[in-house]
Amino acid sequence: MIMKKMNFRQYYFLLGLILVMFLPFACSDDDNEKEEPVGPVTEMFEVKDITELLFTQEEGTQALKLSSNVSWTAVTTTNWCTLSKISGNGDDEIVVSVSANTTVEERRGQVILKGGTHKVTLDVVQLGESIQSVIYVNGVEIPDGEDANRVVVDFEQKQYRIHILSNVDNNVTFASSKWLQYREASDYSSIEDYEKLYDFIVADNEGDKRETTFTLAQKMGDYTRTVTIEQSRFSDFVRLFSDTLYLGSHYNVMEIEARTTVSWDYEVVGNPSWISNWRTRNMPGSNAYALGVRSRLLADVEKNTANTSREFSLKVKYVSDGQAREQLVKVIQLPNNSIASDSLVLMDLVRYNSNENIGLEVGWTMGEPVTGWDNIRFATLPNGEQRMTGLTIASAMMTHELTASIANLTELTELNLSKNYLYGSLPEEMSRMVNLEKLNISTNLEEEAENSPSLTKTGIEEIPAVIFEKCIRLKELDISVNRLRSIPSTIENLTLLESFTCGIMPEMSDFPVEAFGKLKKLTQLEISDIRQWKGKFFDFIFDMPYLERVSFFRMNFDGNSISDKFGQLTNLTSFTCQSSSVGGNLPATLVNCSNLEVLVLSDNQLTGELLENLPNLKKLYTIDLSGNDLTGSIPASYAAFGNEVGGSSLRGNYTDLFLMNNRLSGTIPEAVKSSLMWNAKRWDPVQFICPQQETFGFDNCSL
Repeated sequence: MIMKKMNFRQYYFLLGLILVMFLPFACSDDDNEKEEPVGPVTEMFEVKDITELLFTQEEGTQALKLSSNVSWTAVTTTNWCTLSKISGNGDDEIVVSVSANTTVEERRGQVILKGGTHKVTLDVVQLGESIQSVIYVNGVEIPDGEDANRVVVDFEQKQYRIHILSNVDNNVTFASSKWLQYREASDYSSIEDYEKLYDFIVADNEGDKRETTFTLAQKMGDYTRTVTIEQSRFSDFVRLFSDTLYLGSHYNVMEIEARTTVSWDYEVVGNPSWISNWRTRNMPGSNAYALGVRSRLLADVEKNTANTSREFSLKVKYVSDGQAREQLVKVIQLPNNSIASDSLVLMDLVRYNSNENIGLEVGWTMGEPVTGWDNIRFATLPNGEQRMTGLTIASAMMTHELTASIANLTELTELNLSKNYLYGSLPEEMSRMVNLEKLNISTNLEEEAENSPSLTKTGIEEIPAVIFEKCIRLKELDISVNRLRSIPSTIENLTLLESFTCGIMPEMSDFPVEAFGKLKKLTQLEISDIRQWKGKFFDFIFDMPYLERVSFFRMNFDGNSISDKFGQLTNLTSFTCQSSSVGGNLPATLVNCSNLEVLVLSDNQLTGELLENLPNLKKLYTIDLSGNDLTGSIPASYAAFGNEVGGSSLRGNYTDLFLMNNRLSGTIPEAVKSSLMWNAKRWDPVQFICPQQETFGFDNCSL
């Protein structure tokens, strides 16, 4: 009713009054908000949920989540740790990557992050590889572990190769053992860091099994690993070198070799007409050495002229541990091919004359033509065949008794087997090598078994007489440094021989003096150190008109004198007889050797006076008469020996004169003391002339 009586003017007045009443309150609130002061924004920078980065040794990544309202930077302190981002603004994610740690050492670094005034440092730790070692014996890995680390070797004498790979540097020590010898491998210098190569040789075991050990020990740490070497107990055996034997088309002899402790028999399967004259060697007898011998079965072979191979089989029969046993061997002769046939002999040498694991150190390259191999010479024969004519296997670690297969090289003219470890007898089949002109078997002697690759004292012990009966084309022969007890008298058949060398024979007691008297073509003769021999001087040399060089050293001529027949040796250029117990006077006919250049007669028992005319030999440049019992004075003619040098002199640019340690006396001619030989070499005659035996000497020497 009241509203009805109010007009519009009254209505708007009342509404305005209400608004005015509330206006002060609204204005007051707004004014208060505008006057409140504004504070700084709060910095925020943190790495969520991580305080350290831990990695395995493998390459890897981890993510860092950043919570931030500021700009930031990140760096690492190592080059093996990298970051996906090194700066940013606000929240972000950084991927931390590490490369593989190939060492066994743990490595550490840091990731440093800065955002605003905040700094966060995280340690980065990467584990190293676990210490590992891998050990191979003859190429077979030896398992590691509590019940492993054991290698079983055969009861036979044999050599083995240890190959050690590790990621740390280790020392290797072998337990002391009387039946095992070891040494660093010959190719030790070619290996990588932390790699080791050793060869060890076990002796034959005649009894129960036995053990020894070797140990790896980290040089700068606590890691160790010990491997047990167990050698099996002995049992009877026949061990063939192969169950298939290949023969060359040009073979004249075949050989099957076995290591055996018992006698064995054989049965030829079929009846090959091209095989004949079966024979055995070195079969163990009833009192055989318990661990056997390297016994051989040989037969003569006919040449295969066909273009196809031919074959037969052979049964090897024996009894072991009370049971009959047999092994089957297939024998195959290859088609007609001269190069392949001669090459096959080389493989026989590898099979029979190399140590089981060393092989032959000959540098032959398999897969390349044998005609290009080192130290091998082929030639084309008048019949058009290519045959091996030269073979050198020197310093090659050959051992055992030389295989008869060498006799299949019937066209060889030169054979050098020097500086090896051969022993036993040369095969009599070598008598078939009738074209040989040069043979060198020197320096196979090893007095100490532990220095030999086969743990056997080595040195060739016998040359069958038939070899010198048949190989009559020989011109050069060197048999030095072996274990020969004698030289076959059949050497007299070598009438074309021009050079003979024989030295260091600790067991030789017999020397065929009369046989050597028939070797009229000799130009060079060297004989030394025949330790068990004693006898007269070798006067047979005076019946050798072509002799140019003669050398005797440490022989026992038992005080016998040298015959005065040097006038017959008109070609003689060098004569040495040193430390050989010769007596008597200096042979006067030495002055007739007009071509003589070197005269060495030192350390003997010579008496009498110096030869006055000796210096008149115009080509003579070395006189060594020291260490004898010569008496008298020095002739003035010896001054010419020292002054006739240089220019057109036949003596050359200097001369050597050694007269000390005799019984000489008197006055040294001044021309000798001041001769050019001393000036040219700046030697003092006081050293090489003046010292004489006690109570003897010169009156113009000042020692």
